[in-house]
Amino acid sequence: MNFWEQVFFDTSAISLVEYLQIGFKIFLSFIAGFILGLERKIRQQAIGVRTVILISISSTLLMLLSLHMGKTYGGDSARLAAQVVSGIGFLGGGAILRHGLNIRGLTSAATIWAASAIGLGIGAGMYIASMIVLCVSVLSLVLLEKFETKYFPAERNKRLFLVFHNNKINFTELHNIVENHGLIILNMDISKLINEEQLQVTFSVRAPEEIDVLDLAEKIKDLGNLEEINLSD
Repeated sequence: MNFWEQVFFDTSAISLVEYLQIGFKIFLSFIAGFILGLERKIRQQAIGVRTVILISISSTLLMLLSLHMGKTYGGDSARLAAQVVSGIGFLGGGAILRHGLNIRGLTSAATIWAASAIGLGIGAGMYIASMIVLCVSVLSLVLLEKFETKYFPAERNKRLFLVFHNNKINFTELHNIVENHGLIILNMDISKLINEEQLQVTFSVRAPEEIDVLDLAEKIKDLGNLEEINLSD
C-alpha cells in the first residue's frame, strides 16, 4: 500500500507516515477554515479568516487527540469531540449581535459550527465527507444569498417615521404608497399633538437593502403637508 492509500485509509503505518497524516489533516482544516473565513470577511461580517481557521484546525487537533487517547488508553473516543460540539456554541453565540431592530450574525454563527464540524471530520479521517460539506457550505453562502435577495428582498426591520402638518390623511393611500416602494408594513402607530395641527405616523416595516427614500417622500407629500420623514433601524 502506497503513502496516499495509507493517508486516506488511515491504516497502521510507520511513525513518519503518521506524522504526515497529522500534517495533511491539519493542512486540509486550514484550507477549509480559510475558505469559509474569507467568504465571511468579503461580506464585511464580524467573524474573520483567522478566527475560522483557528476553529477548524483546533477542532481537527482535538479530534486527533480524542482518537489517540481512545486508541492508547481505551474508553470512548467520542467524548472529547462531543465537548467540542458543546463548547463551540459559546463562540457561535458571541457572533450573534442585536443591531437596532435586527439580529445579525446568525449566518456567521452557523459558519462557526460548519468550520468546527469540518475540522472534526478531517481529524477523524472523513476527508471526502468533510470536503463535500465545505463545498456545499460555500455554495450555499454564495449562491443562495442571491436567491434570497431576489425573491425575499425585504429582510431588514426598520422604522418609518412621518410627520404631517395636516389632520386629514388618507391612510389607505398612504399604505399603498409605502408598500409600492417595497416595504412590508408590520405595524402602525399614530399620535397627534393637541395644540398643533401635527400628525405623527410611525410604521414598523420590513425593508430591502436599498430604497429610494427621496422618491418615497415625494409621493407621500402629495397626501398632505409632509414635514419630516425618517427611515431608520
